[in-house]
Amino acid sequence: MSRSVVPRSSAACRGVFAFATAFAVALFAARGGAADSHELAGTTLDYAYDGNDVGHAERAWHGRAYVPPEARSLGRPLPLVIFLHGLNKALIKHRWMGGGAEGDVRGIVGELVSSGRVEPVLVAGPSSIVASEVSHGASFNHLDLDVFVDRTIERLGGTAVVDESRIVVAGHSGAGCSTNGGIASVKKTRRRWLAVIAIDTCMQPDLAGVLTNLGSETHVVVGYQTATWTSRPFAAFKAAFERGVRHKPASPGVLRVLDLERPTRAPHDATVPLTFERWLPKLLPGARAAEAARAAEAGRAAAAR
Repeated sequence: MSRSVVPRSSAACRGVFAFATAFAVALFAARGGAADSHELAGTTLDYAYDGNDVGHAERAWHGRAYVPPEARSLGRPLPLVIFLHGLNKALIKHRWMGGGAEGDVRGIVGELVSSGRVEPVLVAGPSSIVASEVSHGASFNHLDLDVFVDRTIERLGGTAVVDESRIVVAGHSGAGCSTNGGIASVKKTRRRWLAVIAIDTCMQPDLAGVLTNLGSETHVVVGYQTATWTSRPFAAFKAAFERGVRHKPASPGVLRVLDLERPTRAPHDATVPLTFERWLPKLLPGARAAEAARAAEAGRAAAAR
């Protein structure tokens, strides 16, 4: 499977959008907004980093990791999905990980795991507690992703083991508004990432250059919407992304995707579950997703005969 820029029509994807939007709304309603850690099946672990070991207090964060029930006691290393939230002027702890009112990535990914669309995975995310890092147009300006992964692995301890060859980094909104911090921090690490997912970010052309230069073996997915935050330079980002794909093509089977979503309710936040629902099953397929892919391939083969 070789993919570069993938266009999507509203007609072809209406079913996906309807399912994902209904799922996001139902999940939010069931939680009454943000979920408390105890309302989710599975295990939630909290931890923190103060940056004092390197003399950089601005790098401090509160971390939260989530182990779905299906991921417990499997006896093998598991993929890790890291989520970086956007601006957080209120300094809400564990935003999008049980704190705040936007949604809960633990529940979004957990539902994909329990439905069999995504294999058992671990979920983790930092929340910045330093105002300067999440208040001025971009979030996590000085994030050390290697440190975050190391501390996450340490905190998980005997609960679960991370497969360090399969780590997905996703960033929403302000987490993709810098070419050095947020999701762009991946370019400064010692690790090779399975995938980087940019979700409704500032869509600056310079970020497109960072994403298409991450290496031929790293999947890149950009999910976005145009119903709100309309001043963003969508056309310039698309041109820069496509140019980067041409100049540095991915290896066969590695994604380079621009994915225009069309949510009808709370578009900016709804793009998070829509993007995860669409692409995590392709990156980390569970039994149901793998079966569907095999059936689709058999159908194509039959049609070609």
